[in-house]
Amino acid sequence: MKKHVFGTVAILLLCSLIFASCGRSTEELAEEVRASIEETFKERGMTIKINDFSLIKKSKNEYKGVLDVTYSEINETYTVSVLVDGDKIMWEIDNLY
Repeated sequence: MKKHVFGTVAILLLCSLIFASCGRSTEELAEEVRASIEETFKERGMTIKINDFSLIKKSKNEYKGVLDVTYSEINETYTVSVLVDGDKIMWEIDNLY
């Protein structure tokens, strides 16, 4: 009986670890945010080229990123703040204006 209970607990623990790791990776989140940034600028009639964009995890649902863009032949680098709440993503380019 003890072996059966231990085996069941071990399986439940393994399942919870698998499901907990099913969230998006930092790289996947960076791709989603990058696409959203590109789409937002496009919708506003602005043509930008994103040269590089990367994120690092700051806390459970908060990320900081570095965005390197070219706009009107001028290269600029900005920091980006990202908040994630489940499937919802909110980003803000710091000091854009």
